Amino acid sequence: LRKEWNIDLDTKIILFGAANINDKRKGMTYLIEALQLLKQNNPYTLKIEIILFGKNTESAAAELPFKVRSLPMITSEQALINIYNLADVFVLPSLEDNLPNMVMEALACSIPVVAFNQGGIPEMVSHQQSGYIAQYQSAEDLQAGINWVLNNKTIDLKDNARQKVLSAVLAHTQNQRWTGARADHAVRLVAAAHRDRVRTAQARHGALHRVEQV
Repeated sequence: LRKEWNIDLDTKIILFGAANINDKRKGMTYLIEALQLLKQNNPYTLKIEIILFGKNTESAAAELPFKVRSLPMITSEQALINIYNLADVFVLPSLEDNLPNMVMEALACSIPVVAFNQGGIPEMVSHQQSGYIAQYQSAEDLQAGINWVLNNKTIDLKDNARQKVLSAVLAHTQNQRWTGARADHAVRLVAAAHRDRVRTAQARHGALHRVEQV
């Protein structure tokens, strides 16, 4: 998948999406500040690219310190899976959200989530297990969370993310907090994303093996 997008295997992809990125409640100003701090703290050690999707991504892209790929809103499930599977971390700097779909979708695709401590997000993301819960409205701690996820080498954040959303589907369905359609959507994403990740891992292993032979 990364080959199709012309993204190097060692590049770290930070993903952010919103229906309207210019909506102040989505916290884009905090993400911009956090990424500027990340750039300062990792001037040479990490290759980073940003993928933005939603409305008004172009205006936000101009303020970010890394290479940015801007996409429109994604409506196809398979397209969503492909976008999430490119990412190493999904960042949600929203200031007001209850149980955001995008957090569920990222976790279902085994992508760790970094978000502020607000709304229902702490119920969805286990701190330093399936992502990072940053102090509310702290760009510095948001940056710390992104940095921690990108440099983590000890915790299987991806598997924890997938397991977390499966557990959440069961719990929220029983409590009737998620509708049947939302739960079904999560389960389909988990299954399809896992299948695609297995294929990607097999392809990556094959490519590395060919390089070693050369």
